Amino acid sequence: MTDRVPDGLAGRILSSWGDWTGPVVESAVFGTTDPTAIAGLIGEWAVRHLGSPVASVLWYHASVGCASGLVLADGTRVVVKAHQPRFHADYLAAAVAVQSHLAAVRYPCPTPLGGPEEIGVGLATASLLIRDDGGAMVPDTVSAVAALVRLTTYVDGMAHCGYAEGHVQVEHLAPHPLGALRDGALYPEPYSPAFSFRDDESASWIDRYAGLALAACADDNGPLVVSHGDWSPRNVRGDRFGVSAVFDMDSLVLTTEARAAGHAAASWLLGPDPIGTVLDPSGIEHFLWLHQRIRDYWLAPQERRAAWGAALWNLAHLARCEHGVGTAGAALAALAAHGGEIAARCSD
Repeated sequence: MTDRVPDGLAGRILSSWGDWTGPVVESAVFGTTDPTAIAGLIGEWAVRHLGSPVASVLWYHASVGCASGLVLADGTRVVVKAHQPRFHADYLAAAVAVQSHLAAVRYPCPTPLGGPEEIGVGLATASLLIRDDGGAMVPDTVSAVAALVRLTTYVDGMAHCGYAEGHVQVEHLAPHPLGALRDGALYPEPYSPAFSFRDDESASWIDRYAGLALAACADDNGPLVVSHGDWSPRNVRGDRFGVSAVFDMDSLVLTTEARAAGHAAASWLLGPDPIGTVLDPSGIEHFLWLHQRIRDYWLAPQERRAAWGAALWNLAHLARCEHGVGTAGAALAALAAHGGEIAARCSD
């Protein structure tokens, strides 16, 4: 280790660019594309905010933010995640506070250790590492929906645990930093600099679905809840006993009950092939029924339309991301095959 540059981290950062489109995320997060400089910023952050230098590097991954799995000199295994500047301090502080409460009541999410604190041109947070991989992806939709509902229910109970009064301002979780829509926009700013949502006639069919979806959500005045905005199988791990790890807690969002359920349905059903989920109208219907049954909250007609609208919008947004990088992915295929029927449910 040279000064506070962790051995091997610069190499892992550099090699990760072969799996992506170059250092576009690092540039947005750290303000530099020099792997050694980035590694130094992460190492310095660990010393300053976790109280220990980095002894070894387990992994590095960049997508929306830049996450590093590290072993500190004191033996603690941690994840340090550096966020894009759009993740402002109020949002991250609220998300960390909610995550701390969830971990304290034994919800299977990582325990926060530090942050948000400055790094590069953004902010970073840290949490304990849950095993190396968190286990396998959960194939059981019932367990996945139950874990999502439990998250919302546990946050509902924060006031009874002394958290809510003057401690956690959940209103800072809305809108999510990646979900804010400008006036008249169909989509937020792309969550990664690698994507482009420029006007494109070849994507107009996707945009029509997005417009229909937003219209269906417009009349949803249901109760606000805290949910997870990226309920994808890659963020939910477990085994035959149920969900054992939930990651990506910077996806916490304050939204309506209906939109939370619909958005999660699309994210979950677009999961990787190994878990066997399929995004089609029957799959969405099943997910929404499970969410209502387990939550014991039954959607009113306008809320049901909003739930279907949230599922359709999430699908259209993901399809637009795939279109932007020229990838014929699962979202584009699902929207082409089932978009019309899903859109019809938005007006039932």
